[in-house]
This record gives sequence, C-alpha cells and structure tokens, in this order.
Amino acid sequence: MLFVLLLAASAVLATMDIIYDRYLSVNWRLLAVFFAFNLFACINVMLPVIWSMQNSLALRLSALLALAGFASFAFALRG
Repeated sequence: MLFVLLLAASAVLATMDIIYDRYLSVNWRLLAVFFAFNLFACINVMLPVIWSMQNSLALRLSALLALAGFASFAFALRG
C-alpha cells in the first residue's frame, strides 16, 4: 500500500511544474532519488508484462537497474 501511495505522490510531483522546478530540479540528491524511484516502478511493471518474468526476478532486476540509474545520475550531477 505504501508503494502505491509513493507512486501516486510521484505522479503528482511530476505533473506539478512549480514544485518540480523549485524543489526537485535544484537539489540533485532529491532529483536522483526521484529518478531512481520512477525508474524502479517502470521497470518493475515492464519486465513481467513484456518478457513474462516472474515477479520476484523482476523485482530484483528492477532494483539493480534503478540503483545503476541512481548511481549514474548522481555521479553526473554531483559536479
């Protein structure tokens, strides 16, 4: 239930340009976490649907790919 609430909050934050521009885009740590969470959610849904993976494998793989996305995003923006 908490994941669904976080996903809904993420969708609302992504659509509200004022909050996104003032708070998320200026703080690279928040932006990297926001990016990684959305990447995790998208990949976690995509893998079982497109490639018929088991949910447990998709969960692990999406967590690994989200961590890689977070690391690449954070390293690029820490400047």
